[in-house]
Amino acid sequence: MTTFYPDKFIKKVIPKGFFKENLLTGKDFSLKKKAMQGLILANVVDKKEITKTVLNVAKVYKHKVDTLEDGGFPKVKANVLARGSEKLLKQRIESLIVYSEVLKLKADNKGSYYKWLPSGADEPSPEHQLLYGKTFLVGEGDEDGNMPGERYGCQCGMEILNGKETT
Repeated sequence: MTTFYPDKFIKKVIPKGFFKENLLTGKDFSLKKKAMQGLILANVVDKKEITKTVLNVAKVYKHKVDTLEDGGFPKVKANVLARGSEKLLKQRIESLIVYSEVLKLKADNKGSYYKWLPSGADEPSPEHQLLYGKTFLVGEGDEDGNMPGERYGCQCGMEILNGKETT
């Protein structure tokens, strides 16, 4: 029996203190070498996916900088304000890691069933709360077909069931 909780998985695979540091460097909002190494060593997501995610977030930050500068903020202050706490980047990296693991679980357990477990989120989705304790075929799930952790930001858990547990 395999149990998967996104929040516990993140704590297990990401180096301690990783999300407390600033992950970005410079005006181009590139990922610091140390941060990239930490993610690659975590061995949960490939470098190409990490780079793609960081580039997408960098575009968002760059747009914020441009908007703030157009509003009269000096370039340095606009850069600091746009980056903020890098919350968006950290959320996207966590979601990417969780999503990648769910895809692995889905591939490894095709044909099995799973039980939907409660979310670790402060404010769980009401739609997902209705699914707690229900059993699904791996690959199926909420009304959009998402399994726990597959939808962006979902922190619901799942328990892969063996044959005896599904009856």
